[in-house]
Amino acid sequence: MRMTNLTSVFVLPLLVALNVHGQSVGVGATPMLSPVPILSSGTIPTDSKQFVFLGPKASQLTISYPADIATGTGPRQTYTVKMLNQVRPVVSTAISRMPDGTFEYSYSIRNDENAGDAIRVLSLALPATDALQGLTAGSWSAASDAAPGHERPLAGAASMTPVVFSVLRDTKGTGIAPGQSITNITIRSVYRPGLTLLYSRSNDDYEVPANLPDVVAQQLAVMRAPEWKNHPTIVVGPVYPKSLPRDFVANEFSYGVARLIDGGQLKESSPGVTAIKNVLAAVSRSGGQNASLDQLQSVARTATVTENELISAIVLSLR
Repeated sequence: MRMTNLTSVFVLPLLVALNVHGQSVGVGATPMLSPVPILSSGTIPTDSKQFVFLGPKASQLTISYPADIATGTGPRQTYTVKMLNQVRPVVSTAISRMPDGTFEYSYSIRNDENAGDAIRVLSLALPATDALQGLTAGSWSAASDAAPGHERPLAGAASMTPVVFSVLRDTKGTGIAPGQSITNITIRSVYRPGLTLLYSRSNDDYEVPANLPDVVAQQLAVMRAPEWKNHPTIVVGPVYPKSLPRDFVANEFSYGVARLIDGGQLKESSPGVTAIKNVLAAVSRSGGQNASLDQLQSVARTATVTENELISAIVLSLR
């Protein structure tokens, strides 16, 4: 495979978050276009073939359909449920390179005090089935869910989109309440640090009957997509296989940094961002050779939290 064909292989999930959700690292979402009609007036159009609506509040879904969907007649079943993305995770990541060459990613996750619900489910997007070697999460249970389109992924094959989600669920059911945090999530991986997505939500699924009519379930399916079912947050995580050359990794980071600047999550005039851009450009120009990372370490003391997480990830990935 030519290197040009690999462009944005690993940064694509990041761009989805930036372009669609306006996410920042550990900060909340901005409004986006709804894939279902908005029920702003609170009045359900009884003559419509649409049965799933966003509203009447922005934090709610309304599902309403007649007993006889084919003719549109009969008593209506109506459910108004809370959206699952009314959480506000603030995430920080500490990375350590272990003696055996693997990387340890330690996550601290706080639910902002203004969140509308507790965080009870977390899903970290991973680019390959072998990107996770170990995970500890205290009382939270851990499982791996295949991403749509990757139900039978080849081991070791990295993809443009998440191949697998490492899913954590709070077994106690209380979750991370607004204003609270957890600090006991640690991942071990051979994959070098990069930018990926952590999805957070208040429950596994919406509180609706399991036996919805097929046409209603199909309309609800779009609201079960990760970007609507969850609150996505850009985080540092295991992204790059060791086989990828340093200049390619630098290009990927450059692309991600540019999008973070465009989205307002990084300030282009910041000395830390300037140093990050200069070092990544130098690594790219040199073909991955003879590029010093000292400049990044020298600005780390005055850099912001977000800049320092990026600096740590870049240094460990390119060293």
